[in-house]
Order: sequence, then C-alpha cells, then structure tokens
Amino acid sequence: MTKNMENLNNPGLTGKNRIYLVVAIAILIIIAIAIGIFWTTSSQNKPTANCGDNVCQLNENVRTCPRDCLIKNNNQQSLCGDGICSILETNSDTCSQDCDQDKPKEKITPDDPQATKNQLTNNQLFAWAGGTIDLSNDTKYISDLGIVNADTNALWDGPKGSAIETEKGRYDFSYLDVAIKELKNAGINNTCLAINPSNKLYDIQHGVMTNSSQWQAYNNFLEALIAHYPSVNCWQIVRELNEEKFSGTPERYAELISFSSKIIRKINPQAIIVFGALPYELREQTHRENFLKDVLAKTNDFDAIDIHLHQGLSKETGVKMVEEAVNYYKAQLTGSKKIFFETSSYSGQPKGYLEQTEQDQADDLIARLNKLKELGVDRINLEGGLYQRFYFLFVGGKPTGHLEYFEHNALVWNCAIDDETDDNNCISGNKKKSYYALKTWLTE
Repeated sequence: MTKNMENLNNPGLTGKNRIYLVVAIAILIIIAIAIGIFWTTSSQNKPTANCGDNVCQLNENVRTCPRDCLIKNNNQQSLCGDGICSILETNSDTCSQDCDQDKPKEKITPDDPQATKNQLTNNQLFAWAGGTIDLSNDTKYISDLGIVNADTNALWDGPKGSAIETEKGRYDFSYLDVAIKELKNAGINNTCLAINPSNKLYDIQHGVMTNSSQWQAYNNFLEALIAHYPSVNCWQIVRELNEEKFSGTPERYAELISFSSKIIRKINPQAIIVFGALPYELREQTHRENFLKDVLAKTNDFDAIDIHLHQGLSKETGVKMVEEAVNYYKAQLTGSKKIFFETSSYSGQPKGYLEQTEQDQADDLIARLNKLKELGVDRINLEGGLYQRFYFLFVGGKPTGHLEYFEHNALVWNCAIDDETDDNNCISGNKKKSYYALKTWLTE
C-alpha cells in the first residue's frame, strides 16, 4: 500500500515511456522542418509580380521567372543571378544584379545619358586611340595610367591576319577578339570600334559602294560584326574621312552612315553612332570645306562627331587651333550631338615642324586637354598610341624596309632607329615628361 501511494505522488515515466516520448518529439520536429522547406521552396518558385517585364529583378531567379532570368541568344544561354556577367548579359538593363557589380555606382561614363559634362572626371573623358597591330606595346602603359576608354579599328579588309573577311561570306573575328581581350585585361571598360567599309573581295575601294551586291556584302558583314560584339556600344563609320579611307562625296557618306546606322540600331538600339573623323585640314580642301554641313542636309542619323587635330602644331599654336577646330564644327551641328576630339603633341623635330623639348610636349599636351575639357567636349582621344612607332614605306602593298616617318608624338621612347630619336641618350621604354604629366592629369 505504501509503495503504491509513492507511485501516485511521483508520476514519473518509466525508461520505455521516455524513449517513446523522445521518438514522438523527433518525428514532430522532422515534419515541421519538411513543411517549412516546402513552404519556402513554393514561395521562391512562385512567379513575382514583375515576371515577364524582360528584366531579371533582384527578387527573381531562373526558377521563379525563367522568361526574364534565362537569357538566350541563338545556341547560347546564360543564367542571370549567378554572379557572373557573361557576354549575353553585358547590357546592364538585362541583368543588373550580375553586371552592375563590376561598375562603381558613382562612376559616370561619357556614354551615360544621365551624365553632365561637369560630372565627368578627366579619366572618364579620356580615351586611348590606336590600332590593333602591336597593341601589346601599349597595354602595360594603359594599365599603369588607369585609362578606361579606348578607340580602335574593326578591319573588314586589311593586313594579313587582321582582316575579318578574306574569303567571301566567312568572318574571322579571332584577331579582333584577342585585341579587345588585351584592352579589357589592361583595364579598358568602354571600347569604340571604327569600321572601314572597304574590301577588295568586292572591289570596294576607299569606302565607296556603287552597286547592290557591294551594299549587300557590307550589310552582311556589318550584321555579323555588331552581333559578335554585343557589349560594344560605340561604332564609328569610317575611322577618318581622308581621301584614302573615304574618297566619296558628302552625299555618298550620308548614304553610308544612314545605311550603317539602321543596321547597328536594329541589333543594338542603345549604340552610339559616330560620324567619321573630320581632320581639321578638311576645311582647307575646297571640295570638302562644308563636308559636315552637306551631310547634315541629307541625314541626321548619328550621335557624335569626331575631330582630329594631331601633332603638326607647336605649343605656340596648338591650343588656339584646338579651340578654333571645336568651334568651327560645333557651329555646323544641330541638336544635341556629342563631340569627340583626338589630338596629341610631340617632342623632337618632325620634318617641317619646329623643334620641341620633352617639356614643351608635356606643356602643350596638358594645355590642349584642359582647353578641350573647358570647351565641353564629350570624349578626348590621344592619337597614335603611347609607345613610339616607326612607319615604313610600302610600295604595291609590300614593305620596302625604308623608313617613311618616325612618330614623335608618343609618350614612351622607342630607340630602335637611333638617328630618328633626336636624343643621344635614348633608352627604349623610358617614359617622357608628357607621360608623367598625363598620369597626373588623369587623376585630377
């Protein structure tokens, strides 16, 4: 009787009952976790309110909204939200959560319609300009200077290995792919490509097309080029409007730029179309004095003009002529066209020019850059690259081995031909005073 009373006063569990209770609690916990996982997964996979707007929002992923976040182009596809900005996602409007991470939010580029000229830093205004041949000579200096913009060429036809179409209908972008990758690795974020519409396969010389088959060949090439480089948002129609690159009339060029713009905008509606570079010397050619004005009478289908005023002016006249050139062409523009300007200065004494020291070159270059910024241009290109180059005379398309001219406007010495350096103590790779002056200017 006493033992039974003790059991009633201490209602504990036996060992077996405790085991049953623990097992029951564990089962309840597992069921609760499973319900939670199911609920979370269902919520994540539920389409968002914005699904179908063609933008992969931050609250969307490939499971909740595959129509927005699974990006396709022909046989390629990319997953928006995986943290990798692929070539299919390079337009930040398509996948900002992947591609905006590489772009500082406070940084405004010259191509940004929200930007005002006063908000742009010197480095955002500045661009390296040069060819794709021997590009590796410049890339380490591009990186050291912190340059982020570049202008180079997309050669439909050209020197062996660099041309895109050397067999009809077959496009080889490998050479240009390597060049653009080199520039990107050096720190370039924005590249503008100049198209030179000449190709001996179709008997198109100096950029002038005269029959429908030539226009169709150019159309096919241009479509393939723009589609291959979806991240390039700046295209120039003819690098420079001199007699060699384009020998046609203003009316012919109006037809060319209008035709090109329609193709480019069809594939990349956000692209900036740049008018072929206007060497300031055009004003001295009677038949081309009003070239820009005459083109504008036919078409307005471009976004920016490009003006070239290179080394053939000393520090005594350089800044004055830069201002005159900008005002000369600006007066002919209508609407809100951008103005790009390419210039340089020199040291030594090129044939026919005044002799200048390294300090003269540095002073002249910085004075030109400051004047261009003051005038409100949208992009300033440094002509000729950074590493000194030599040009050899070609006859019949073949090099003769004879020096044609030595380019004095580079910022880094190349002493391969000593008698052209104007410096008995020249050491290849040594940076001129203009190099250090530019480096300081780019950080201001």
